[in-house]
Amino acid sequence: LKVNRLNCIGTSSLTNSGYRALGDLDSTVTELHFLHCKNLKSLAFLGKLSGLQKLNIDGMLNVENTSSLTPIVDDDVLTTIAGIQLRSLVIATRLDVSGIGLVQLSHMRSLECLALERGAGEAVTDSVLKVLCGLTKLRKLRITDCDQLTDAGLSYLQYLPRITSLELYGSNFTDEGVRQISK
Repeated sequence: LKVNRLNCIGTSSLTNSGYRALGDLDSTVTELHFLHCKNLKSLAFLGKLSGLQKLNIDGMLNVENTSSLTPIVDDDVLTTIAGIQLRSLVIATRLDVSGIGLVQLSHMRSLECLALERGAGEAVTDSVLKVLCGLTKLRKLRITDCDQLTDAGLSYLQYLPRITSLELYGSNFTDEGVRQISK
């Protein structure tokens, strides 16, 4: 079976073992989209998909040993993702990362498009934006619910010269932030 794009939407009957079998798909898989996959606990199988270019994580990844009922993307997940030469990454669920996770974000040097939406956007601070400055191929950046982002943090955008599309929703930046963006 040669699959280029796979959408897993609401696959509530599929277990984590079944998801691991996705790693056995042919290397022609270039896009994977996960939406509300409540039994998905690990993305380790992605390392087998050498041709993967686009990954969308939306409302999934129920991590064991967490007190939260909200699915999260943590340091381990970012470590797995960083090992793939993705061109596009969408994370639309809670992002719970430490400095280690931020370092993993900075290793995603092939990214041309990055979207941190909903819960992920809430985790974006000035420090996160500073880390993203190492993504020199980035052309599109979308961050929603980024109310922790300040005017000062927006100054880091000047180090992303290839940005052609910038979307910041829910930010509290002021006129000074606009001046920073114009740099």
